[in-house]
Amino acid sequence: MIGTPEREPARVSGSEHETGLDSPRAKLAPNSRARGPAGVEPNSPASNSRVAGRVIDAAEGPLGEGSLELDCPDGSRLARAAIDENGWFDAPACPDTPTCARLIHPGSIQPQAWLLVAGESVELEVEPAPRLAGVVLAEGRPIAGALLIARRDQARWTTSTDAEGGFGLALAGEAFDRDPARERACEFEPGSSSGSVSVLVLAPDHRPLVTTISALTNADEELTLELAGPGPPLTGSLVDGEGHSFDRARVVAASLARPDEAHATVPDRQGRFEFTGLGEGDYRVRAVRDGVEVAIGEGRAGGDVALTSTWPARGPTLELVVHDPRDQPLVGARVDGGPFRAAHTDEAGRVLATDVFVGGYDLRVRRTDSECGVSRERIEIPPGEQGQTIRVDLSLACEPQ
Repeated sequence: MIGTPEREPARVSGSEHETGLDSPRAKLAPNSRARGPAGVEPNSPASNSRVAGRVIDAAEGPLGEGSLELDCPDGSRLARAAIDENGWFDAPACPDTPTCARLIHPGSIQPQAWLLVAGESVELEVEPAPRLAGVVLAEGRPIAGALLIARRDQARWTTSTDAEGGFGLALAGEAFDRDPARERACEFEPGSSSGSVSVLVLAPDHRPLVTTISALTNADEELTLELAGPGPPLTGSLVDGEGHSFDRARVVAASLARPDEAHATVPDRQGRFEFTGLGEGDYRVRAVRDGVEVAIGEGRAGGDVALTSTWPARGPTLELVVHDPRDQPLVGARVDGGPFRAAHTDEAGRVLATDVFVGGYDLRVRRTDSECGVSRERIEIPPGEQGQTIRVDLSLACEPQ
Protein backbone atom coordinates (compact mmCIF):
# COMPACT_ATOMS: atom_id res chain seq x y z
CA MET A 1 0.00 0.00 0.00
CA ILE A 2 1.27 3.49 -0.90
CA GLY A 3 1.93 5.70 2.14
CA THR A 4 -0.74 8.29 3.03
CA PRO A 5 -0.16 12.07 2.67
CA GLU A 6 -0.43 12.86 6.35
CA ARG A 7 2.72 10.91 7.22
CA GLU A 8 6.11 12.62 6.91
CA PRO A 9 9.03 10.82 5.18
CA ALA A 10 11.42 9.21 7.63
CA ARG A 11 14.90 10.75 7.41
CA VAL A 12 18.37 9.79 8.52
CA SER A 13 19.79 13.18 9.55
CA GLY A 14 22.73 14.37 11.62
CA SER A 15 20.99 15.12 14.87
CA GLU A 16 21.93 11.97 16.75
CA HIS A 17 25.49 11.51 15.38
CA GLU A 18 25.26 7.77 16.10
CA THR A 19 27.73 5.38 14.56
CA GLY A 20 28.41 1.70 14.14
CA LEU A 21 26.06 -1.25 13.71
CA ASP A 22 23.86 -0.17 16.62
CA SER A 23 22.77 3.04 14.83
CA PRO A 24 19.07 3.42 14.01
CA ARG A 25 18.24 1.75 10.72
CA ALA A 26 17.09 3.76 7.72
CA LYS A 27 13.30 3.57 7.52
CA LEU A 28 10.79 3.51 4.70
CA ALA A 29 10.07 6.97 3.30
CA PRO A 30 6.26 6.88 2.98
CA ASN A 31 5.25 10.31 1.70
CA SER A 32 7.39 11.48 -1.23
CA ARG A 33 5.48 12.19 -4.44
CA ALA A 34 8.42 12.35 -6.88
CA ARG A 35 9.31 9.21 -8.75
CA GLY A 36 12.51 7.39 -7.95
CA PRO A 37 14.74 5.06 -9.96
CA ALA A 38 13.06 3.27 -12.88
CA GLY A 39 9.85 5.25 -12.25
CA VAL A 40 9.10 3.47 -8.99
CA GLU A 41 7.25 5.41 -6.30
CA PRO A 42 9.89 6.24 -3.65
CA ASN A 43 7.72 4.99 -0.79
CA SER A 44 7.36 1.59 -2.45
CA PRO A 45 9.55 -1.16 -1.01
CA ALA A 46 12.78 -1.76 -2.87
CA SER A 47 13.65 -5.24 -4.06
CA ASN A 48 14.62 -7.54 -1.19
CA SER A 49 18.09 -7.77 -2.72
CA ARG A 50 18.57 -4.01 -3.18
CA VAL A 51 18.72 -0.71 -1.31
CA ALA A 52 17.21 2.46 -2.76
CA GLY A 53 16.25 5.98 -1.82
CA ARG A 54 17.01 9.66 -2.13
CA VAL A 55 19.81 11.90 -0.81
CA ILE A 56 18.76 15.44 0.16
CA ASP A 57 20.05 18.66 1.68
CA ALA A 58 17.39 20.04 4.03
CA ALA A 59 17.95 23.60 2.78
CA GLU A 60 18.80 23.03 -0.89
CA GLY A 61 16.74 19.96 -1.78
CA PRO A 62 17.85 16.72 -3.49
CA LEU A 63 21.47 16.30 -4.49
CA GLY A 64 21.96 16.15 -8.25
CA GLU A 65 25.38 14.48 -8.41
CA GLY A 66 27.81 12.32 -6.46
CA SER A 67 27.62 8.69 -5.42
CA LEU A 68 27.43 6.30 -2.48
CA GLU A 69 30.13 3.75 -1.71
CA LEU A 70 28.42 0.65 -0.35
CA ASP A 71 30.14 -1.90 1.91
CA CYS A 72 29.11 -4.89 3.99
CA PRO A 73 29.95 -5.21 7.71
CA ASP A 74 32.25 -8.18 7.00
CA GLY A 75 34.65 -5.74 5.31
CA SER A 76 33.76 -6.51 1.68
CA ARG A 77 33.34 -3.68 -0.82
CA LEU A 78 29.93 -4.04 -2.47
CA ALA A 79 29.37 -1.37 -5.12
CA ARG A 80 29.32 2.34 -5.95
CA ALA A 81 25.84 3.74 -6.60
CA ALA A 82 25.45 6.91 -8.64
CA ILE A 83 23.10 9.64 -7.36
CA ASP A 84 20.97 10.87 -10.25
CA GLU A 85 19.87 14.42 -11.03
CA ASN A 86 16.89 14.09 -8.66
CA GLY A 87 18.89 12.68 -5.76
CA TRP A 88 17.87 9.04 -6.28
CA PHE A 89 20.03 5.93 -6.01
CA ASP A 90 19.43 2.20 -6.42
CA ALA A 91 22.03 -0.50 -5.75
CA PRO A 92 22.65 -4.07 -4.58
CA ALA A 93 22.30 -4.79 -0.86
CA CYS A 94 24.37 -6.94 1.46
CA PRO A 95 22.68 -10.38 1.60
CA ASP A 96 22.09 -10.89 5.34
CA THR A 97 23.13 -7.64 7.05
CA PRO A 98 22.54 -3.89 6.77
CA THR A 99 24.48 -2.15 3.99
CA CYS A 100 26.94 0.58 4.97
CA ALA A 101 26.78 3.72 2.79
CA ARG A 102 29.36 6.51 2.52
CA LEU A 103 28.72 9.70 0.56
CA ILE A 104 31.09 10.84 -2.18
CA HIS A 105 30.13 14.41 -3.09
CA PRO A 106 32.07 17.61 -3.88
CA GLY A 107 30.09 19.94 -1.62
CA SER A 108 28.20 17.93 1.00
CA ILE A 109 29.03 15.63 3.90
CA GLN A 110 27.05 12.98 5.74
CA PRO A 111 26.76 13.74 9.46
CA GLN A 112 26.46 10.16 10.74
CA ALA A 113 26.79 6.53 9.71
CA TRP A 114 24.17 5.30 7.25
CA LEU A 115 23.02 1.68 7.51
CA LEU A 116 20.56 0.73 4.77
CA VAL A 117 18.14 -2.20 4.90
CA ALA A 118 17.34 -4.32 1.85
CA GLY A 119 13.78 -3.93 0.64
CA GLU A 120 13.31 -0.45 2.12
CA SER A 121 13.48 2.97 0.46
CA VAL A 122 15.11 5.69 2.53
CA GLU A 123 15.70 9.45 2.55
CA LEU A 124 19.24 10.38 3.62
CA GLU A 125 19.92 13.91 4.81
CA VAL A 126 23.30 15.62 4.30
CA GLU A 127 24.93 18.83 5.49
CA PRO A 128 26.95 21.43 3.57
CA ALA A 129 30.69 20.87 3.76
CA PRO A 130 32.82 23.58 5.39
CA ARG A 131 34.14 25.99 2.77
CA LEU A 132 37.10 28.24 2.02
CA ALA A 133 36.55 31.23 -0.28
CA GLY A 134 38.45 34.38 -1.12
CA VAL A 135 40.93 35.98 -3.49
CA VAL A 136 44.67 35.66 -4.20
CA LEU A 137 46.52 38.95 -4.81
CA ALA A 138 50.06 40.17 -5.45
CA GLU A 139 50.79 43.89 -5.07
CA GLY A 140 47.04 44.46 -5.06
CA ARG A 141 46.48 42.68 -8.40
CA PRO A 142 44.49 39.43 -8.72
CA ILE A 143 46.48 36.32 -9.60
CA ALA A 144 44.72 33.98 -12.04
CA GLY A 145 45.57 30.28 -12.19
CA ALA A 146 47.17 30.09 -8.74
CA LEU A 147 47.05 26.59 -7.25
CA LEU A 148 45.67 26.25 -3.71
CA ILE A 149 46.23 23.09 -1.67
CA ALA A 150 44.36 22.80 1.63
CA ARG A 151 45.20 20.11 4.14
CA ARG A 152 43.79 18.93 7.45
CA ASP A 153 45.64 15.92 8.84
CA GLN A 154 45.54 13.32 6.03
CA ALA A 155 42.74 14.99 4.05
CA ARG A 156 43.79 17.11 1.07
CA TRP A 157 41.83 19.41 -1.29
CA THR A 158 42.95 21.45 -4.32
CA THR A 159 41.55 24.24 -6.47
CA SER A 160 42.74 27.08 -8.73
CA THR A 161 41.90 30.77 -8.86
CA ASP A 162 39.74 32.20 -11.64
CA ALA A 163 40.52 35.16 -13.92
CA GLU A 164 39.76 37.58 -11.06
CA GLY A 165 41.92 35.68 -8.58
CA GLY A 166 38.90 34.28 -6.77
CA PHE A 167 38.54 30.77 -5.38
CA GLY A 168 36.01 28.63 -3.56
CA LEU A 169 36.78 25.25 -2.06
CA ALA A 170 34.39 22.89 -0.28
CA LEU A 171 36.18 20.70 2.28
CA ALA A 172 34.05 17.62 1.60
CA GLY A 173 34.99 13.99 2.09
CA GLU A 174 36.21 14.24 5.70
CA ALA A 175 33.01 13.51 7.60
CA PHE A 176 34.31 10.15 8.78
CA ASP A 177 37.51 8.43 9.76
CA ARG A 178 39.07 7.52 6.39
CA ASP A 179 40.74 4.30 7.56
CA PRO A 180 39.68 1.81 4.83
CA ALA A 181 39.34 -1.16 7.18
CA ARG A 182 37.06 0.79 9.51
CA GLU A 183 35.03 2.19 6.63
CA ARG A 184 34.32 -1.29 5.28
CA ALA A 185 33.40 -2.47 8.77
CA CYS A 186 30.88 0.40 9.12
CA GLU A 187 32.85 1.83 12.05
CA PHE A 188 32.48 5.49 11.12
CA GLU A 189 33.49 8.34 13.38
CA PRO A 190 31.69 11.65 12.80
CA GLY A 191 34.05 14.35 11.57
CA SER A 192 34.13 18.00 12.48
CA SER A 193 33.68 21.19 10.49
CA SER A 194 35.90 23.06 12.94
CA GLY A 195 39.64 22.99 13.39
CA SER A 196 42.52 24.59 11.52
CA VAL A 197 43.37 24.00 7.87
CA SER A 198 46.80 24.53 6.34
CA VAL A 199 46.72 26.28 2.95
CA LEU A 200 49.59 26.37 0.41
CA VAL A 201 49.35 28.78 -2.54
CA LEU A 202 51.58 28.30 -5.61
CA ALA A 203 51.77 30.67 -8.61
CA PRO A 204 54.41 31.13 -11.33
CA ASP A 205 56.93 33.90 -10.58
CA HIS A 206 55.78 34.28 -6.96
CA ARG A 207 57.06 32.85 -3.74
CA PRO A 208 54.87 30.09 -2.22
CA LEU A 209 52.55 31.17 0.56
CA VAL A 210 51.82 28.89 3.52
CA THR A 211 49.15 29.95 5.97
CA THR A 212 46.91 28.36 8.58
CA ILE A 213 43.19 29.08 8.59
CA SER A 214 41.66 28.60 12.05
CA ALA A 215 38.18 27.25 12.82
CA LEU A 216 35.90 27.40 9.78
CA THR A 217 32.81 28.73 11.48
CA ASN A 218 31.78 31.61 9.19
CA ALA A 219 30.75 30.29 5.79
CA ASP A 220 30.41 33.86 4.45
CA GLU A 221 33.92 34.97 5.44
CA GLU A 222 36.24 35.62 2.49
CA LEU A 223 40.02 35.33 2.72
CA THR A 224 42.58 37.62 1.12
CA LEU A 225 45.84 35.80 0.44
CA GLU A 226 48.80 38.00 -0.54
CA LEU A 227 51.72 36.55 -2.51
CA ALA A 228 55.26 37.94 -2.44
CA GLY A 229 57.18 38.65 -5.65
CA PRO A 230 59.63 36.27 -7.30
CA GLY A 231 62.82 35.17 -5.67
CA PRO A 232 65.96 33.94 -7.46
CA PRO A 233 65.52 30.90 -9.75
CA LEU A 234 66.96 27.44 -9.31
CA THR A 235 68.79 26.51 -12.51
CA GLY A 236 70.41 23.29 -13.62
CA SER A 237 71.38 20.90 -16.38
CA LEU A 238 70.55 17.29 -17.26
CA VAL A 239 72.93 15.23 -19.44
CA ASP A 240 74.21 11.67 -19.67
CA GLY A 241 77.80 10.56 -19.09
CA GLU A 242 78.79 11.66 -22.59
CA GLY A 243 77.20 15.09 -22.29
CA HIS A 244 74.11 14.33 -24.40
CA SER A 245 70.78 15.89 -23.41
CA PHE A 246 67.57 13.85 -23.03
CA ASP A 247 64.49 14.17 -25.22
CA ARG A 248 61.12 13.66 -23.46
CA ALA A 249 62.67 14.37 -20.05
CA ARG A 250 60.79 16.08 -17.23
CA VAL A 251 62.42 17.60 -14.16
CA VAL A 252 60.58 18.03 -10.84
CA ALA A 253 61.71 20.13 -7.86
CA ALA A 254 59.96 19.13 -4.61
CA SER A 255 60.35 21.13 -1.41
CA LEU A 256 61.83 19.20 1.49
CA ALA A 257 60.13 21.51 4.00
CA ARG A 258 56.67 21.68 2.34
CA PRO A 259 55.59 18.21 1.13
CA ASP A 260 52.72 19.51 -1.03
CA GLU A 261 54.95 21.91 -2.98
CA ALA A 262 56.37 20.66 -6.28
CA HIS A 263 57.35 22.35 -9.54
CA ALA A 264 57.90 20.73 -12.94
CA THR A 265 59.65 21.83 -16.11
CA VAL A 266 61.13 20.47 -19.34
CA PRO A 267 64.84 20.91 -20.21
CA ASP A 268 65.79 22.65 -23.45
CA ARG A 269 67.79 21.02 -26.27
CA GLN A 270 71.04 21.59 -24.36
CA GLY A 271 69.60 20.01 -21.21
CA ARG A 272 69.29 23.31 -19.31
CA PHE A 273 66.29 23.97 -17.06
CA GLU A 274 65.07 26.65 -14.66
CA PHE A 275 62.56 26.81 -11.80
CA THR A 276 60.97 30.06 -10.67
CA GLY A 277 58.47 30.74 -7.91
CA LEU A 278 60.42 28.79 -5.28
CA GLY A 279 60.41 29.38 -1.54
CA GLU A 280 63.01 29.07 1.18
CA GLY A 281 64.91 25.87 1.86
CA ASP A 282 66.19 22.89 -0.09
CA TYR A 283 64.48 21.09 -2.96
CA ARG A 284 64.92 17.53 -4.19
CA VAL A 285 65.39 17.65 -7.96
CA ARG A 286 64.44 14.54 -9.96
CA ALA A 287 64.70 13.92 -13.69
CA VAL A 288 62.38 11.36 -15.28
CA ARG A 289 62.14 10.11 -18.86
CA ASP A 290 59.75 7.45 -20.17
CA GLY A 291 58.77 6.54 -16.61
CA VAL A 292 62.41 5.97 -15.54
CA GLU A 293 64.17 8.14 -12.96
CA VAL A 294 67.42 9.02 -14.70
CA ALA A 295 69.00 11.39 -12.15
CA ILE A 296 68.42 12.98 -8.75
CA GLY A 297 70.02 15.83 -6.80
CA GLU A 298 69.33 18.71 -4.41
CA GLY A 299 69.37 22.50 -4.77
CA ARG A 300 67.79 25.72 -3.59
CA ALA A 301 66.65 29.02 -5.07
CA GLY A 302 69.62 30.99 -6.37
CA GLY A 303 71.70 27.85 -6.96
CA ASP A 304 72.57 25.60 -9.89
CA VAL A 305 72.31 21.81 -9.85
CA ALA A 306 74.10 19.52 -12.31
CA LEU A 307 72.34 16.22 -12.97
CA THR A 308 74.46 13.61 -14.73
CA SER A 309 72.68 10.38 -15.57
CA THR A 310 74.13 6.89 -15.81
CA TRP A 311 71.42 6.13 -18.37
CA PRO A 312 72.36 6.81 -22.00
CA ALA A 313 70.44 9.63 -23.67
CA ARG A 314 70.88 7.99 -27.08
CA GLY A 315 69.46 4.65 -28.17
CA PRO A 316 67.51 2.80 -30.86
CA THR A 317 64.20 3.86 -32.42
CA LEU A 318 61.14 1.86 -31.41
CA GLU A 319 58.60 1.07 -34.13
CA LEU A 320 55.44 -0.25 -32.48
CA VAL A 321 52.96 -1.86 -34.87
CA VAL A 322 49.45 -2.51 -33.58
CA HIS A 323 47.12 -4.88 -35.45
CA ASP A 324 44.11 -7.12 -34.87
CA PRO A 325 44.19 -10.95 -34.75
CA ARG A 326 43.66 -11.00 -38.55
CA ASP A 327 46.87 -8.98 -38.96
CA GLN A 328 44.96 -5.88 -40.08
CA PRO A 329 46.51 -2.60 -38.87
CA LEU A 330 44.59 -0.72 -36.18
CA VAL A 331 44.42 2.89 -37.33
CA GLY A 332 44.08 5.72 -34.79
CA ALA A 333 44.63 3.54 -31.72
CA ARG A 334 45.87 5.58 -28.77
CA VAL A 335 49.09 4.45 -27.07
CA ASP A 336 50.27 5.65 -23.65
CA GLY A 337 53.10 4.56 -21.41
CA GLY A 338 56.88 4.31 -21.72
CA PRO A 339 58.06 6.64 -24.51
CA PHE A 340 54.48 7.28 -25.73
CA ARG A 341 52.07 9.92 -24.48
CA ALA A 342 48.73 10.23 -26.25
CA ALA A 343 50.33 8.83 -29.43
CA HIS A 344 48.02 7.54 -32.21
CA THR A 345 48.81 4.85 -34.75
CA ASP A 346 49.04 5.84 -38.42
CA GLU A 347 47.44 4.12 -41.42
CA ALA A 348 49.91 1.27 -41.08
CA GLY A 349 49.12 0.86 -37.38
CA ARG A 350 52.51 2.33 -36.35
CA VAL A 351 53.83 4.72 -33.74
CA LEU A 352 57.51 5.65 -33.42
CA ALA A 353 59.72 6.74 -30.52
CA THR A 354 63.39 7.64 -30.78
CA ASP A 355 66.22 7.00 -28.33
CA VAL A 356 64.36 4.47 -26.21
CA PHE A 357 65.81 2.77 -23.16
CA VAL A 358 66.56 -0.93 -23.03
CA GLY A 359 64.14 -2.91 -20.86
CA GLY A 360 60.44 -3.40 -20.26
CA TYR A 361 57.58 -0.94 -20.76
CA ASP A 362 53.96 -1.17 -19.64
CA LEU A 363 51.68 0.27 -22.32
CA ARG A 364 47.99 1.12 -22.43
CA VAL A 365 46.39 0.83 -25.87
CA ARG A 366 42.84 1.92 -26.65
CA ARG A 367 41.28 0.97 -29.96
CA THR A 368 38.94 3.29 -31.81
CA ASP A 369 36.12 0.76 -31.39
CA SER A 370 33.74 2.29 -28.86
CA GLU A 371 32.88 -1.10 -27.34
CA CYS A 372 36.51 -2.03 -26.73
CA GLY A 373 38.24 -1.20 -23.48
CA VAL A 374 41.88 -0.41 -22.74
CA SER A 375 44.41 -3.18 -23.43
CA ARG A 376 47.36 -3.32 -21.06
CA GLU A 377 50.45 -4.75 -22.71
CA ARG A 378 54.08 -5.20 -21.70
CA ILE A 379 56.83 -5.03 -24.27
CA GLU A 380 60.57 -5.64 -23.98
CA ILE A 381 63.21 -3.57 -25.81
CA PRO A 382 66.56 -5.29 -26.50
CA PRO A 383 69.86 -3.38 -26.62
CA GLY A 384 70.45 -1.30 -29.71
CA GLU A 385 72.41 1.64 -31.10
CA GLN A 386 71.21 5.05 -32.18
CA GLY A 387 69.96 4.84 -35.75
CA GLN A 388 68.83 1.24 -35.36
CA THR A 389 65.08 0.55 -35.57
CA ILE A 390 63.56 -2.14 -33.37
CA ARG A 391 60.11 -3.34 -34.44
CA VAL A 392 57.63 -4.69 -31.90
CA ASP A 393 54.28 -6.15 -33.01
CA LEU A 394 51.17 -6.06 -30.83
CA SER A 395 48.11 -8.13 -31.72
CA LEU A 396 45.01 -6.83 -29.93
CA ALA A 397 41.64 -8.50 -29.68
CA CYS A 398 38.62 -6.42 -28.71
CA GLU A 399 38.01 -6.44 -24.95
CA PRO A 400 34.54 -4.93 -24.40
CA GLN A 401 34.25 -2.54 -21.46
